[in-house]
Amino acid sequence: MKIILQDKEWKTIWECTAVADKSILDTLSDNDIQIPYSCKMWVCGVCLCNIVAWWEYIIKKDVMPTEDNMCLACTAFVNDIDTEWEIILQLI
Repeated sequence: MKIILQDKEWKTIWECTAVADKSILDTLSDNDIQIPYSCKMWVCGVCLCNIVAWWEYIIKKDVMPTEDNMCLACTAFVNDIDTEWEIILQLI
């Protein structure tokens, strides 16, 4: 499964392949894709992303509650990396 990241203008700026048992933030970082974050401990909200497509493939382990179509990249994991769908996230 690919993770596609879009900017605020809906332009695709990065993409990478999801990795099992790694948060979306760590997966992006491992692929030299830097997004804003601060604490990596689920509370600051800096890495908040809008889930544009396929939110049902994301497991959220947020301490800070988020909407169904939002996630904290530091606590969001892809639950099925073998599917051919692409998760699309938009930076807030």
